[in-house]
Amino acid sequence: MYLGMLFALFVALPLASIAIERTRGRSMAGLTELALKWFVFWAVGVRLFTAGASQVMRPDFTAASIFQISDPVVIPFIQELGFANIAMGLMAMISLGAASWRRAAALLGFVFFGAAGVRHALSAEAFNTLKLAAMASDLYIAAVLGVLLALSLRGSRPPHP
Repeated sequence: MYLGMLFALFVALPLASIAIERTRGRSMAGLTELALKWFVFWAVGVRLFTAGASQVMRPDFTAASIFQISDPVVIPFIQELGFANIAMGLMAMISLGAASWRRAAALLGFVFFGAAGVRHALSAEAFNTLKLAAMASDLYIAAVLGVLLALSLRGSRPPHP
C-alpha cells in the first residue's frame, strides 16, 4: 500500500493532472509551470498533509513503524512533527490556487525531501524495502522539484540588455 501511495502521489497523479489540464486547454501556463503546479500539489501538499495527519492521530504507529521506538515519551515530538507536516502540506495545497506561493512551496519540498533522502542514505540502519523506498522516493521528488524550480526561475528572469 505504501509503495502504491508513493507511486500515485509522486508520479501518476501529477502526470495525470498535467495531461488533463493540457488537453482541456484551460491553462495558459507552460509545461514547466504546469509540472511545478501539480508536483507541488500532489508530492508536497497531499503527501505531507496526509503524513502529518497520521502522525498527529497515530503517533504510536509512527514511533513504532518508522522509528522503531516504543517509549511513549516520543509521542508529543511525533505529534509536533505531524503539525509541521500538516502546515507544509497545507501551504503546498493552497499553492494550487495561489500561484505566488508555488515556488516557495517547491523550495520547501526540495529542502525537506532532499534532506530526508540524504539522512536515509547516510543512516547506519539496515535497509529494508520500505526504508529503501522512502530514501529513493525522497531523493527522486527532491530532484524533480529542484529541476522544475530551477527551470521556473530561469524562465522568469528578464533578458539581459
